[in-house]
Amino acid sequence: MDSGYRIIAADEAHLLDELPPEDGEVRTRRVFAHDGVSLVLISLGRGAVLRDHTAVAPILIRGLSGRSVVTIGDDRVDLAVGAIVQLDTGVRHAVEAIGPAQLLLTVLGTGRGRARGGRASIAADSGAPAAAAGAISVAEPVDSAEAGR
Repeated sequence: MDSGYRIIAADEAHLLDELPPEDGEVRTRRVFAHDGVSLVLISLGRGAVLRDHTAVAPILIRGLSGRSVVTIGDDRVDLAVGAIVQLDTGVRHAVEAIGPAQLLLTVLGTGRGRARGGRASIAADSGAPAAAAGAISVAEPVDSAEAGR
């Protein structure tokens, strides 16, 4: 019998241990999906960058550990631990890890069609690098030297 609720993570430490950052890599794992809402843990190793891509649905990005920067147009938003940024469907953005960082992405709806601009995808459940097939279109990780180009 369905109780109408589920515990996704007993505490924040559980999420942090689920997918530790690895240098230069972007790893993801979907930790929840129901009624068009998904929670995706994103692990960014030192120097990892999600190049400019488009939100496929309204999203929230929350800093769980470390520090990263979200670039939205000409704005650079520091995503420290606990910070939350909201983006509407279709908003182009990029994410750069300043050091090892972990983020929690909340996708608020299914979106329509596939996002444009990304060359790879976030792997939804595998914990694999971002080049694996998945649900959310993004760009592949690059080293920090390439990020400045």
